[in-house]
Amino acid sequence: MIVTVQPAGKLEDFFVTMAALNREPDKEEIAKIFSKNEMRVVGPPLKLEQS
Repeated sequence: MIVTVQPAGKLEDFFVTMAALNREPDKEEIAKIFSKNEMRVVGPPLKLEQS
């Protein structure tokens, strides 16, 4: 998967914020962090296929 984000600084801020958490965030908190960094979740999580 290739993801392109412009400006890239927003994605870096997102990763810094997520890395600073000392617990597993809930869905609402993740949505707020995404929004703060001008991103949003647009679909359900991908499922891992076991082979």
